Amino acid sequence: MRAIPPAALAAVALVTVASGCGGGGGKHAATTTTTGKATAAAATTAPANAKVTVVSGRLSAALVVPKKGPANAAGTVVIRLDPKAGKACWKLTLTGVVGALSAHVHFGTTKQLGPVVIPLGDRFAPKGCVLVPLRSLQAVAKKPGSYYVDVHTKKYLDGAVRGPLRTGSGARQ
Repeated sequence: MRAIPPAALAAVALVTVASGCGGGGGKHAATTTTTGKATAAAATTAPANAKVTVVSGRLSAALVVPKKGPANAAGTVVIRLDPKAGKACWKLTLTGVVGALSAHVHFGTTKQLGPVVIPLGDRFAPKGCVLVPLRSLQAVAKKPGSYYVDVHTKKYLDGAVRGPLRTGSGARQ
């Protein structure tokens, strides 16, 4: 039997930890996360002319798939995607959501469940920053309507609120 090189084991461990944040890991998965502060370098270097993109969304319990979240739960999210720094910084404002556990940016449209692309922290935080691979930052910035944000609670593991992303900080739908 052949031994597995240490570098291969480290890569598997990194992907396992990153994809364990509630998502499927797919081609858009983030590889490192932090709560509040960046602690490691992003996967690739951004071009010198890389620009910050702001995306936002209006979150609603009625948009949660497959079951709706708590009545009257709502919120907004604004995310700054900074390819040069290799991070995404967010601000979440919620009403009617009790005991939030986590929040994520997922790949998928309104009626789909999709893999986590950007875990918004290790645990729920109303604001913070995470390190994100360049290709994930670019993908969300290029087609924000192909992504959504949801917030999970212990009672609503599928999501208490959810909403599609759009370009800009207006959080309109």
